Amino acid sequence: KLVVLIHCVLLIIENISLTYVIGEGLCLLWYMIDIVLAIIFFTPKTFFGLNKRAVKQKIQFFLFLLFLADYGILVYSYLVSRDSNTRNDNVTLERFFQCMRTTMFLIKSETTFHIFKVVGRTLALIWQALFAIFIFIFLFACIGVHLFGGIYHEIPSSSYEGAFDNVLLGSVQMFVLLTTENFPDFMIPAYEDNKFYSMYFFIYLYIGVFIALSILLAIVVDGYWIIAKQNVKLERKRGRIQLGEAWTLIGNAENTISVYDEHIQKVMKLLKPENDSEERTLLLQHLTNNANRYIAFDEGERYDGVVI
Repeated sequence: KLVVLIHCVLLIIENISLTYVIGEGLCLLWYMIDIVLAIIFFTPKTFFGLNKRAVKQKIQFFLFLLFLADYGILVYSYLVSRDSNTRNDNVTLERFFQCMRTTMFLIKSETTFHIFKVVGRTLALIWQALFAIFIFIFLFACIGVHLFGGIYHEIPSSSYEGAFDNVLLGSVQMFVLLTTENFPDFMIPAYEDNKFYSMYFFIYLYIGVFIALSILLAIVVDGYWIIAKQNVKLERKRGRIQLGEAWTLIGNAENTISVYDEHIQKVMKLLKPENDSEERTLLLQHLTNNANRYIAFDEGERYDGVVI
């Protein structure tokens, strides 16, 4: 994270100089080392494969390629400035991907990356509700064009002049009205023409703000909790798999192991670091039904329930 922060700070002091070029190069070198280690850890087949593993590292690799292209432009600008002896003229070329540097910082932050991932998956759940709200806005815009087309066509010294000349302009204004940003100013011309026209705006705001947006918020919250539960179940599944692998590594021919065994004590220390040795032993003893204090393989379900 420190390297990413330095890479972002370099934007503030950007200039075409050898020191700046070297600084950016060192940051990219660190990114490259991090990516190479990830490729070695996950294996090239998994890293470059079309799977859901190493998602963060794949995004980091894509950003690294963008930053590398920007760095190539920086080096070229520096060489041109040096060879033409025009450094004082600040010869630079646009680097389009500099704005993506903070994205790398967000990816490195576990909490922030989790929030963005959940938001992305939640949006996939609410597209139908968003489409329904769009149809609602479009419907009222069509009604507004027929009701207020003449009223709003020519309004002296008003920013709402021509607001209902067509459905597109009407939809834009009605979308803004859904946020109540232009209320009640947007309603005044229609209200001055006929007081009963105010019912159109009140009905729209009541349905849109108090019903449609509330339902949308409820869907977002519900979707977040659904995804959060899925993540918890996934973590528990991974924990069970890892416990099974640990059991295989420390088990013996009889598929039993003593609660006092050094290897299982080490596993428990990793799983329950907040407990001391005696507490971890008591947890293991809770799993056994025999006086010899041996845990059998078929007691794995209870094993999961106690240690996870």
